[in-house]
Amino acid sequence: MRIFYAVNFKEEIKELIYQEILKVNDNNLASFTRKENIHLTIYFAGEIDKMKLDYYIEVLSNIKFNKFEIEVEGFDFFEKKDGKIWFLKVKENLILGDIYKQITKKLSLSQTNYIPHITLARRLKNNQFILKSNLSSLKIEVDSISLMESRFVNNKIAYIEIASKH
Repeated sequence: MRIFYAVNFKEEIKELIYQEILKVNDNNLASFTRKENIHLTIYFAGEIDKMKLDYYIEVLSNIKFNKFEIEVEGFDFFEKKDGKIWFLKVKENLILGDIYKQITKKLSLSQTNYIPHITLARRLKNNQFILKSNLSSLKIEVDSISLMESRFVNNKIAYIEIASKH
């Protein structure tokens, strides 16, 4: 099973972000994120043995944080072999960075340069449609962290919450 730690958003936040996607949504350009899948990944663990799932849930339950706020600061791209990833940048946030560090430490992993972001599209063929975002000062309250599973349901990727910590 494929799992990751994430911040899930309330429906009204997903809708605001999805409206930005709809401005350019052309399936010939990229694979755009569906509204129900909009989230902020904290740490992608990837494929794990289902027998180890309880350990990942335990890691989640031991994360220490208080409610905090993240702020969006515009669009950007990552270069990947199969095309670009288009995302909303999230301003550097000490609490979010600390949560990332707690997870990687508990999983005994080396820490990489964590770039908090909200993926809008994958396998982007060009970036000619860079937009000025109406979301550049969007502030989002975070009161929970989730452990998610990524799987295919009816030939579409779906993210299913396994557990959450408030």
